Amino acid sequence: MKINPLNVIRMLLATFEVMRLPDSPVNNDEIQLKANFENILLSAVNEYSGFEMVEENSLHFEEPFKDWEMEIVEDKEWANALYESELSPDTCTRDNEDLSYEYKLRAVEYWRSGKKGNLGLGSVKQKCKKVQSIRQLHRWAHNLTKGGTYKKKLARICGYTFERFKAAVDAGLIVHDSDLKKWAFHAQKEIGHTDFRFKASHTWINSFKAAHRIVSRKIHKFITSKTIEDGKVLEQQIQKFVYDVKLNIRTYGLSNTFNAQSGCQLEMHSGRTLAVKGEKQVQCLVQSVYSTSHSYTIQPTISADGKLLSPPFLVLKEPTGKIGPIVEKTLFRRDNVYIEVSKSGKLTSDHFKIWLQHVIFPKVGSKSLLLIDSWTGHCPQVVRDVKPSNRDVKVMIIPKGITGKIQLLDVFGFRVWKNFVRHFSDNCLLMNYDIDSHLRNNIIKLQSLVHNQLSSPRYIDLFE
Repeated sequence: MKINPLNVIRMLLATFEVMRLPDSPVNNDEIQLKANFENILLSAVNEYSGFEMVEENSLHFEEPFKDWEMEIVEDKEWANALYESELSPDTCTRDNEDLSYEYKLRAVEYWRSGKKGNLGLGSVKQKCKKVQSIRQLHRWAHNLTKGGTYKKKLARICGYTFERFKAAVDAGLIVHDSDLKKWAFHAQKEIGHTDFRFKASHTWINSFKAAHRIVSRKIHKFITSKTIEDGKVLEQQIQKFVYDVKLNIRTYGLSNTFNAQSGCQLEMHSGRTLAVKGEKQVQCLVQSVYSTSHSYTIQPTISADGKLLSPPFLVLKEPTGKIGPIVEKTLFRRDNVYIEVSKSGKLTSDHFKIWLQHVIFPKVGSKSLLLIDSWTGHCPQVVRDVKPSNRDVKVMIIPKGITGKIQLLDVFGFRVWKNFVRHFSDNCLLMNYDIDSHLRNNIIKLQSLVHNQLSSPRYIDLFE
């Protein structure tokens, strides 16, 4: 099968156009990246024989959003023998309290701090009240020279291994089972464990991962350390922006704080499907491959108290950039969808003005707060130019790079909106309905239906 590089380039262009990236001067890294892509495409023209996808995996927390703590995990191949060696004849001595390694070490060091010999029991108990007998101090001293009791040794090995793993994950490093085993042996050596019956066996590794909810996951993206540092800066920007928004909400109120979002493919489908286990390649039917990579704009608007404003703003793709008289005759129109067109199907600065004048300002009160992303067409000056004189509208621009993390519709609401569209498109094919979901009127009908359903009061908590 031959490859047409132009088709690949067009699909890439369609993917990145919807991101509305700002213009910037060409830099050396971009030139190098272009050269690499050029070599790949030139080679593919004559030598393409398919791609082999290689997946890299790394250990990671199964639920990374939780703050996990260290758990003690036994190595059963080591435990039985160690328990037998640590049983002592003075088992009748009271030592029921689970005292820390540091407490026992402090007690033993103080006991041995006498100038002419060990201190008496009374002197030690004045400083370490949990000491019961001199025999207990001897046993503690014996265990400390061996690295502690079985449980303490194990706790320190698990703690050391867990801390190294957590630090590696936080730093974005790749980790495998062999690294856990290496850290466990390093802990055994560094802490002074001379009993090498601890094997960090395969069973222990699996138990350690299960106890700390650690799984092997596919690596989706490779980044540099600079990306991690930039992420920390973005996190600070997020915290500051959220703090500023909360302060302004106190002034304007939840019902007067608004946010909007946009972007949909002409034909959208689910990214997953049921298939036979072991099948190497899964292919699924669509109505138009072209429509899956080209988009239009749907811009619903919500308030911070969870209410969906009507109508949403819809920008369809028309070759001439306007609705002709023939199209107008057959165009499906509903009150809960405001329709505009452009040559690309994307929002322009003129559409932003129309959206403000015909969708936002007729629906908001005398005082309102508008949260919009950092697209260059979202200019606060435009808002000031077109707003009615009797309206107080404050615009807050979401900083570049953090829109997907904090924008209300990006974080959750618009995901449900798109899933509704995907489910509808999937069922049209599954049930063999004669509906072309990528056609103009069907797009309008579908978006009108989605807006109608999600405007129900039962979905207020979804957007709030």
